[in-house]
Amino acid sequence: MAQSESQKKQRDRRKKRKREKEDQNQQEEEKDGNGGEDEVLRRDPFEVFGRDIMLKILRNLDARSVALSLLVSRGWHSVASSDRLWSSKTRIMKDDLCDHVWEFHFNELHGAWASPFSCRVVWALKLKGIPYENIEEDLPNKSKLILQYNPVHKKIRVLVHGRKPICESMIIIEYIDETWPQNPLLPSDPYQRALTRFWVKFAEDKGFAVWTLFRSSGEEQEKAKNESLESLRTIEEHGLGNKKFFGGEEIGIVDIAFGWMSLWLGIIEEIVGVKLLEAHLFPRLYAWTKNFKEVHVIKQNLPDCHELLLLFKGVREQALGSSSSSS
Repeated sequence: MAQSESQKKQRDRRKKRKREKEDQNQQEEEKDGNGGEDEVLRRDPFEVFGRDIMLKILRNLDARSVALSLLVSRGWHSVASSDRLWSSKTRIMKDDLCDHVWEFHFNELHGAWASPFSCRVVWALKLKGIPYENIEEDLPNKSKLILQYNPVHKKIRVLVHGRKPICESMIIIEYIDETWPQNPLLPSDPYQRALTRFWVKFAEDKGFAVWTLFRSSGEEQEKAKNESLESLRTIEEHGLGNKKFFGGEEIGIVDIAFGWMSLWLGIIEEIVGVKLLEAHLFPRLYAWTKNFKEVHVIKQNLPDCHELLLLFKGVREQALGSSSSSS
């Protein structure tokens, strides 16, 4: 019961901080003057007005107005712009277009606030400007929807787009990039795309050593520490180079894949008492973490550091307690 009350208080604090962040963002936009107004005008109407209001608006529009609105994909917009489509013999009805709008904007993200893998998807959606509904899942008590949407792994990080579930963070992000082409996260050149996918896989394969370090002790922890340092050396020497971000001047999918290092690595270092990412050993990578966190979209969508630290301390204590009782 005490634990449940504590979790409720943490949720309330997170909601309060989120509201404060939103108020701060609004104030910054107002200070920008017309620039802030332009930014609002570029936002998706679904995000501005909400789903219910927009659907009421749609019901009062003719089919062509629906198609020409910002509610539909680029492909439908170009089709709707053609006068040839709207002859007296046209078979496209308003209901068809409204259904398309609904499918295109029905996005739900099932995740957890403290998960770096859930945050990956949030960053991608925010960078693309895609509206979505966040469904916070209770990890110890998986919802029926998670079991329904991800029956194989039964885990979070599920994006539901048009009632179709997509699982696993990096697969979701590639899907997002292919579905919404604005602000591309992968390069267009085939060779560069291959290199990008290589480093994404490297992030997926080698990142587990840090989590092993977090959940272990003794010889196992020392081994994980050495493996983590070796991975950092590889990224420093061969992955990042002299670029601001992995893909150049803008954040791409590789930055998102390694994004957990910008916050979660420091949390792990503090809890475990081991320093890995030191500026004098990895100057490029250290500078990258600073640049990454300063990007507005990333900065506004990072978990609260203090709450994350408290949560992860409990997770480590539980992990070490489970391992000692089973040995």
